[in-house]
Amino acid sequence: MPEMELKLVFDEADLARLRTLPGLRDKLEGAQPARSHAIYFDTPEKYLWKRGLALRVRRTGDVSIQTIKQEGCALLERGEWERRINWDPSDAPPRPDGTMINETPFADVIDKAVRARLRPTFEVDVQRVAFMVTEGNAAIEVAIDRGRIKSAGAEREALPVSELELELKRGDKQELFTLARELTAHAPLHLSLISKAERGQRLVDGLWGHPAKASSPRLEADMTGEQAFSAICRACLNDFMLNAAVLTSKSSPDPVEAIHQGRIALRRLRAALALFKPMARDDAFARMNDELRRLARLFGEARDRDIMLANAPETSLAASAAAANDFSTWLERRRLAARETAREAAQSERWRIFLIDFSEWIDCGAWRRRPSGHHLEPVAQFIRRRLKKRLAALLREARDLAELDAGAQHAVRIAAKKLRYMAQFFVGVSGVADRKPMKRLLGGLDKLQSCLGVLHDDEASLTAARTDIGLWRAEVGDVGPLALEAAARWTTPKQDGKKWLEQALEAYSEVAEAEPF
Repeated sequence: MPEMELKLVFDEADLARLRTLPGLRDKLEGAQPARSHAIYFDTPEKYLWKRGLALRVRRTGDVSIQTIKQEGCALLERGEWERRINWDPSDAPPRPDGTMINETPFADVIDKAVRARLRPTFEVDVQRVAFMVTEGNAAIEVAIDRGRIKSAGAEREALPVSELELELKRGDKQELFTLARELTAHAPLHLSLISKAERGQRLVDGLWGHPAKASSPRLEADMTGEQAFSAICRACLNDFMLNAAVLTSKSSPDPVEAIHQGRIALRRLRAALALFKPMARDDAFARMNDELRRLARLFGEARDRDIMLANAPETSLAASAAAANDFSTWLERRRLAARETAREAAQSERWRIFLIDFSEWIDCGAWRRRPSGHHLEPVAQFIRRRLKKRLAALLREARDLAELDAGAQHAVRIAAKKLRYMAQFFVGVSGVADRKPMKRLLGGLDKLQSCLGVLHDDEASLTAARTDIGLWRAEVGDVGPLALEAAARWTTPKQDGKKWLEQALEAYSEVAEAEPF
């Protein structure tokens, strides 16, 4: 049965502020915390995790509850099956209850052979305070979890847990978002789609706290358009949240890659909106897209600075050791300022409220209540037609690629990248495209955008360097000849434009000949 909940995460330092929130203060004063200890199970090869499933046994007091959760296509809902079981946590090794598994739709998926290989993978130990509140016509359970997640195997540092969960027990699910907005307006709460199961799995894999590459949404040919759109948005938002967590941590191990992958997640999300626009367009559509564009621009500015510094002329870097006020040092300060702007934007109240608004729009927006013919047809048929149209438009736009100016070539690059994102969502979904031609298309699009990207990055870096040199000199004042000579090297082209354009033309031919639709 579906579970409807929103999760808000907070910093432990803000707990005192949470205790003063309207609607929670009185409830918290009388609530008694209960210790909850959960063990999550999977096979050594992560059989359940790869299928979007999580199996746990949670013990609170003398009561043990076994639960199977399934990743849902909606942002708000997940499949959940649970039952009280007789379980002795002292068993070595502890094992889940097979009878309960047989009572769920996953009896064949988690068969006897799989059950024999199940092992504890990580544990979640929290103190939970839970109570009921009313919001409009809804009854909502509020649960505050504080504790840690630790690996059951390798010795890894435990992850802290500070979460506030809102679970709908009765009434209109939009009231969940209303309550989440009210709470977030009074405290630095962050909406999170990252489950404890995912945090635990990334901890076990040694990946928590590191940038995350783009994930693939779980799509099926028999999904409706609404379901596919929600699943894609969920995957992209989850990717962004993983990278934002890295960027905003006190000791980010790789902020450059977190900016890069966070920007990709935002771009993929905007590509999804463009792909499903005929279906999802309503009065709120433009506002959602505009806010995503705004944050993507800030991440893009930080990414451009990272690329520029990564391609720094070696001579200028050597010169920087001799002069504290040289151009490369000034550029590094600008890079750090751009990164900080992106970081602050991802933590701002504006963005935190927007995430709640966007999630509500995906799950409950007007576009869902005004279904068009696109909502009724199979998603594979709708997507095949949309991708075919986008491909035809790209081929027309890039027909005279060698004759286009830099701005027009960059527009082709963006169109190719967006089409690649759109098509990648549906790789392997039956009825969308023929497999081999789709592979050729994606390869050609990747090559086309990469070649044009080299040309654009080189041209953009030269233009930015010329502008920055003027700003640098105006800010610093008199500079020595060595620093001026070093700065001038930033305005020297680094790439063979002819070579990359020839490769882009080859890629265009590959895209034109693929014919996957």
